[in-house]
Amino acid sequence: TGEKLCQEISTKDQANEYLMMALRTCNGLEQSRYERLRGRPLPKVKIAELADLGLVDVDGNTLRATSSGRAVLNSIIKELLLP
Repeated sequence: TGEKLCQEISTKDQANEYLMMALRTCNGLEQSRYERLRGRPLPKVKIAELADLGLVDVDGNTLRATSSGRAVLNSIIKELLLP
């Protein structure tokens, strides 16, 4: 029928998609952009724990997975996704 099915994506889902995709890039994730989309910041305690483990790096507003973190990126994303 050629009919296109479009569905709006909630801002929560947009934020989660941004988190999942941005951490896979060298540029990383802008925490302020995530917060604008989601309406609340990423969990600072989780970020600190992941940074202490050497899995993520925080540079000002930017959160990046380290080379060690990329090996376990799905686990990092799971830790950061907010309910």
